[in-house]
Amino acid sequence: MYTKLLCVPLPPVGNGGIADIPSVGRTTRQILESLSCAPCHTRFIPAGFAFENYDGIGRFRTTDNGQPVDASGTFVTPLGSTLTFANAIDLMRQLAALPETAVCTERQWTGYLLGRMEDRADLGSLESAYQKAAATPGFSLRDMLTSLVASKAYLWRRPAPGESL
Repeated sequence: MYTKLLCVPLPPVGNGGIADIPSVGRTTRQILESLSCAPCHTRFIPAGFAFENYDGIGRFRTTDNGQPVDASGTFVTPLGSTLTFANAIDLMRQLAALPETAVCTERQWTGYLLGRMEDRADLGSLESAYQKAAATPGFSLRDMLTSLVASKAYLWRRPAPGESL
C-alpha cells in the first residue's frame, strides 16, 4: 500500500531478524506491537492494522487467537494527513479522498501506459491529465486515462537506450 497507493519507497530492510516471539494467546496486532523492529516500521504498520479482520488467506474474522479483533488505528500519510479509521473499508475510503493518493494513482497508471515511470519531459502531459481528472468531483480515472493516451508523452515516446526505430 505504501508504495502502490502513496508512491513512497519503503525503507531498506535492517540486518536484524525476527526472533521466536511467543504467540500463544496473543493477537497478530499484539505480536507486531511488541517487535523490536516496530520503531522502524511505524510509518506503515498502523495502516496494516486496518486489515486485522482478515486472516492470512483473506477470510473475514472477528477473533484472533480467542480475542476480539481490533482493526482500528491512526495512520499518518507521507505528506502528513492523519487518518483515524475503524477498519480497512474506512481506511480505503479516506485514502481514496486524498490528493496525494490521486497523484500516485496517476503516476502508477502513467508508468503502466508508458512502460516506464515518468521523467521530466513528461511532466506537462502528466499535469494536464491530472488537472482534467481533478476537475471532476471525486477525481475521474476515466478522464485521466483519456487525457494520458492523447498526450505527447504517450503518443511520442523516446526510444529506450539500445532501442532503434
